[in-house]
Formats: sequence, C-alpha cells, structure tokens
Amino acid sequence: MSGFDYEEPPKYKILNIMPLIQNNKRKECNCKNRTFEVDSINRLVYCRKCGQVVDAFEAIEELLKNDSMFEQHLSGQYEYAKELTAWFHNHKEPIALKEMLSYYRRGLYPYCPACGKMIDLSNIKMWGNKEFLNRPKTPKP
Repeated sequence: MSGFDYEEPPKYKILNIMPLIQNNKRKECNCKNRTFEVDSINRLVYCRKCGQVVDAFEAIEELLKNDSMFEQHLSGQYEYAKELTAWFHNHKEPIALKEMLSYYRRGLYPYCPACGKMIDLSNIKMWGNKEFLNRPKTPKP
C-alpha cells in the first residue's frame, strides 16, 4: 500500500422532486375569521390559521370589512353600557345591600347615623318603608 486508504464514494439516492413541487403550489385559504401575519422581508401576507399566502389586497379588504363590523359592535356595546349605567343609577338600594353584606361577612358592622353606635344586623327587629323615611318632618308642638 502506498499510505493512502481508498474509500468508496458515498452512494447517492435519487429523489423524485415532482411531489415537492406540486405540494409547493399556492393553495386557496378558506379560513373563516382570518387573522393575518405580514412578512415584510418577502412582502407576503399569510393566514395565521392555515399558513397559506393570502393576496395583500384581499387581506386589506377583509380587514376594512372587519373594522366596520367592529365599529358596529363597539357602538352596540356603548349603548349597552349606557343602559347598565341607567339601571344602576335607578337601583342603588340592591347595590348598597350587597356592599353592606360583604362588609358584614368580613366581620364589620355598620354605625347608626343618628347616634353613632355600632349596629349588629342580627338585632334589627323592625323595618319601615321608604315613604315613611322621606316624609316631611312636622315640628313638635
């Protein structure tokens, strides 16, 4: 031997690349409620759900349509918030009772606004109506 070891050349496998080319064709994205990802380097727009390339004009058109739908949804939510605000404004008593109950559960007791003594809610024995509370006070003779 001359000092060189002879190695056999590696055996190459022949690949059929036609299926790869066919799989790389652009497919149509049919996802509903799509969200988009923009590749600014390659200047492409992708669907985030399926990963397919989407036409940029189609993506802009869909975003504008969704923006107007979002605006309508937002105005509906604004009207709902106004209704809730009006309801809470007219129904303060149940909120005050819930607040009082949450304090009571934490071991806190209210104070009487007239005398300043602490009141245990379990000691309340009599109740009156709101008209009696709001009636004009007549001076004592």
